[in-house]
This record gives sequence, structure tokens and C-alpha cells, in this order.
Amino acid sequence: MRIGCLRLTGVRQRTSKTNASARGVEGAGFALALAVFALALLGAIIAGGYVVAARQFRIAAAGPEASAGLYAAEAGLNVALSRLDTAWLDSLGAGGTRLLEAGSLVTDDEYEVYLSRLDPGGSVPATYYLVTSTGRASGPRGGRRQLGLVLRRPAGEFCCDAALSVRGPIEAVEGAQIDGRDGIPVRWASNPEICAGVEQGDLAGIVTTDAGQIRQAEGAEIFGVPPVVEIDTGDHLRDLDRWLRELAALADIEYAPGRSLDGIGPVVGRDGECDRAAEENWGAPDSPGHACFGHFPIIHARGDLSLDSPASGQGILLVEGDLRLSGGFEFYGVLLVRGQLIVADWGSQIFGGARVGHHGLAASRIGGGAVLRRSSCALERAAKSPKLQLPHPLAQFSWFEILE
Repeated sequence: MRIGCLRLTGVRQRTSKTNASARGVEGAGFALALAVFALALLGAIIAGGYVVAARQFRIAAAGPEASAGLYAAEAGLNVALSRLDTAWLDSLGAGGTRLLEAGSLVTDDEYEVYLSRLDPGGSVPATYYLVTSTGRASGPRGGRRQLGLVLRRPAGEFCCDAALSVRGPIEAVEGAQIDGRDGIPVRWASNPEICAGVEQGDLAGIVTTDAGQIRQAEGAEIFGVPPVVEIDTGDHLRDLDRWLRELAALADIEYAPGRSLDGIGPVVGRDGECDRAAEENWGAPDSPGHACFGHFPIIHARGDLSLDSPASGQGILLVEGDLRLSGGFEFYGVLLVRGQLIVADWGSQIFGGARVGHHGLAASRIGGGAVLRRSSCALERAAKSPKLQLPHPLAQFSWFEILE
């Protein structure tokens, strides 16, 4: 019996050792699998880091060329805008697209600029255009960027439905003359070519929001077909605000509020050409043979403006405050005045048309001997400013990038 017991004990011991060995093998296998998984995970992390690093390296390396492509595209826009031509624009059919400009910079970066007409065709010139400029860098990676720019052509009609359109009281002093009958300025009458082809037509002398606020002294004259017309206030103010806003964005000359000017006159450079950059140069409307006779600036006063001299100017005059003319000053073209218009004395004259917003209580005033005469010829010549003939970028934004 003892011998049998010893044998059983031995069997149980060998069985325990076998189980322990099996558990050891299973533990070692799990550890190996875990190590392999950890190595695989580490390898994936390393490989991912390498991919990210390589991509970042390529992005960093391509950055300068992408910037070069952007600069080339922007340069192409500037070149194309400087060479726009009205005849070329008008020949572009509805929905048409045409190569506008192509070239390269000194860095050998290249650009291509296309212009598309956005509105439908017809007898009326297009108002909106889209310019797209593609710039390509000259480097091995060939960075490419594309920019877009929306252009708007200014409205052709922004003034005037009478010799004087006014909101609020207007006083015509004895000897004053407000005339809506279309006429050619006396200084131009001897040269029929100046107003050749201009369609003429008589309109009202005064268009007002309240005919009861017109104070006409004895001896003051108001002519027109008819002399006075009464209109709705809202339309007058909406049109004036819109025209002031749009045209002020195109101004050639800017004046701070409260300026008083007495040195207005044409300026000629050493080369004999009209100096169009001079602040005091408002053209030479009373001298048809002058180099500045064809200069029609857009002038913007950000507040009140006074002109006191026996000089003359032409173009489009925008005044955010009150405008005072005295000393025999003559203006040929468009007057848009947010405040009061005061034409003070004998010899001061306006040929073209005026629209006055009248934001104060005091009356606008046409003084004794002053003349405000409608002239479609003066209005049409004032609209010949290059900035009114060609489309310009929308005031709200400049170019935008086109992402593909």
C-alpha cells in the first residue's frame, strides 16, 4: 500500500510540472505577440511621422514658388487693368471670354489674364466683367496661383434732370438766372467740333422736392420746359447718395473739409503736356487750344468747399458739405452737393447741371448776376474722364484668390 501511494504522489508532481511548463510557454507566446504588436505600432508611428515631415518639407520648399505664382498673378492683373480699352471691351460678346494679357516678369515667372463679360449682350455696353489672372512660378515645382477680380462699369447717367435739382429751400436773388434750356457755353460756340454729335434737349430749370420753398426775387429768371418740376424726396436723396459714393471712390483730387481755394488753374509740365496729377489743375474749359482742355478730373471735397477767384474748372465736382462759388469762378460739368449751394455774385457761372441734397436749414442761393445754365455738351464732356469710360474694381473688395 505504501508503494502505491508513492507512485500516485509522483504522478501528481509530474502533472503539476507539466502544467507549469505549459503556462510558461503560453506566457512567453503572449509576450512575443505583444512585443511584435508594439514594434508594428512603433513602426507605423515612425512611418506616419516621416510622411508628415516629408509633406511639411515639400510644403515649405514649395512656399516660395507658390508666393512667386501669387505675385505673378497680381502683377498680371495690374498690367491688364492699365491697358484696358473701351473699344476692345465693347467688342466682347455676351458671355464671351478673351485673353486680355500674357507675359513674364524679370524673374521669368509668367502670367495669363482673361476677361469675361458677365451680363447679357445687346445695344447697352456691359456693366460687369470678371478678370482672372493665373501666375506660374519658374522654379522646378512650378507654383501656380489664380486670382479673380470683378469690375463694374460706372452708370452713364448720373446727372442731371434739370439745370438745378434741389431738396429744400432755394433763393434766386435779383439778377440771378437758372436756365434749363440746353445751351453751348459762349466760349465754345466758335468751335463747332467741341460739341459735335451731342444730342441736345431742353429740360426743367429747377426740379425740387417742394415748389413752395422756391423764393424768386423780382428780376430773377427761371427758364425751362417747364421752369419748375416737383418730384418725390426719396428718389432725389437715393440717387444723390449713390452717385456721391460711387464717384468719390474714383476721385482724382481729394480735399479735406473746410478748404478755401483761390489758385485753381491748368498746369502744364516741362514737356508741354498737361500735368494731370497737379491738385490745382481742374482743366482749361475756357481755352479750347490749351493742353489741358481735354482734362476732366473727378474732384472730391470731404466737407465744405469755397472757391473764390476769377478762375475756371471742369469735370465732376463732389462736395460732401456746402459749396460756395464767388469771385467770378466758372465751372463746366457736374456738381453734386450734399449740403447747400451758394453762387454768390456777378460773374460766377455753372454750365452743365447741379444736384443739391440740402441737409441744413439755410436756403441754397443763386446770387445776383450769377448764372446756372444746363448744357448737355458740358455734361457729356465731363463724363469723358478715363475713370468713367473704363470699368473699375468694386469698392467693397479687391482681388480674391480662386482655389481649385
